Amino acid sequence: MTPTLCGPEEVDELIDFIASTWGPSHVLARSRPLLTWQFDGARLKGAQPSDLGVLLLRDEARRIVAMQGLIGARVVRAEETFDGAWLCNLMAAEGARAAGAGMTMLKAVTDLGLDVLMTAGINPALYRVYPAMGFMVRPQMGRWVWLSRSRANSPIISAFVGEDDRARPAQSADDCENVDGPFGEPWDRLWSTRPSNYFGVDRDAGYLNWRYDNHPIFDYRALVVREGEKWRGLAIYRVEDILPDGGSVLRVVELHGDELAMVSLLQAFAQKVENEGHLLVDFVGDRPGGEAFVKAGWRRATSDHHPPPNLFQPLAPAYRPLNSAYKTLTPRLSRADLANLSALRADSDQDRPNAIG
Repeated sequence: MTPTLCGPEEVDELIDFIASTWGPSHVLARSRPLLTWQFDGARLKGAQPSDLGVLLLRDEARRIVAMQGLIGARVVRAEETFDGAWLCNLMAAEGARAAGAGMTMLKAVTDLGLDVLMTAGINPALYRVYPAMGFMVRPQMGRWVWLSRSRANSPIISAFVGEDDRARPAQSADDCENVDGPFGEPWDRLWSTRPSNYFGVDRDAGYLNWRYDNHPIFDYRALVVREGEKWRGLAIYRVEDILPDGGSVLRVVELHGDELAMVSLLQAFAQKVENEGHLLVDFVGDRPGGEAFVKAGWRRATSDHHPPPNLFQPLAPAYRPLNSAYKTLTPRLSRADLANLSALRADSDQDRPNAIG
């Protein structure tokens, strides 16, 4: 059968499918608010606002046998806008998987009338599928970290804190202050000063409010550097507990502004790690340059530099780079253009809770 978008009357059945296929502990089976927020149909071109951005495949008995989640996103490049979506949560029942349901779902996505498709954290079983379907694959997003000096003996990071880390104490950053959402005109003014060659998700106030201020589970916080009423820099972050080993980390999910403002924000996070007893702070995303991170004393975490784990709930035994893939469906974008697309871990579902309560 042809995959169709999930209507409001099908949500309970979808939850049951997730619970039976992934298991009842999966967060999307346990939290209806998270499911409906993540796949808000109002954000996806071609969907009704009451729909979920989830394609469902049914068998002849009308049972759901596969799903493909779609997080709608408006993408901008200079004065151009593109309708896009992040692909996530592709799952098929065992019998349907053997019959090629996964490929059926991916092909159906290309018929939705979108301009660009994006995904992050590719399932190893699909490593060959995405290139075969014309996606440009990046082996890993960039990751920058500050590792705690005061807790350098913790088993979780002791193997990764080197002498070069210890030699760089956290620097003062007194010009940063906390702000509360919702985001509005001060952020939109700062966003309007983004580099002219920016190509990525349109991060206007409406997007930030949906993504962070309205999140149904996580408590995101924000720091700004301001000059009077004018914002020169903004960072959004959250605290993540490490389970079951104890401890906590800071996850920076947005970082914007001029270079001096970004250095101040990064120095402020290093201070928070040391003063509040966190193990580390990190930022994951593809963005041009790393000068601000270097000036703030952070270091790049790469697979050949023995970085600490990047998953904490549950705690991963080792670092696994976050890969990503992109596909253009419009003549206004070439495959080569996608090499310049800027993406953050939180743009997709990679900053999603794995544990509740």
